[in-house]
Amino acid sequence: MTMWYIDRPALRRPYYLSLADQIGRAIGDGRLAAGVRLPPHRIMADGLKLSVQTVSRAYEELILSLIHISEPTRQAEI
Repeated sequence: MTMWYIDRPALRRPYYLSLADQIGRAIGDGRLAAGVRLPPHRIMADGLKLSVQTVSRAYEELILSLIHISEPTRQAEI
């Protein structure tokens, strides 16, 4: 997994959009590169004190915004 971390204090409601925005910006500025594995939904949710559904919605938002994330095992890969 990567050494990049979500800035939890910077998350704002709706959390799924804010989380998707942080991940998208990290991809855009090169802090997250192609092939980097993001934590599985449940691990990211536990670490951020968010629901699994919120993390899943954030990943879905990234997919809808044309940032390709594959998740064959529920562990997202950029």
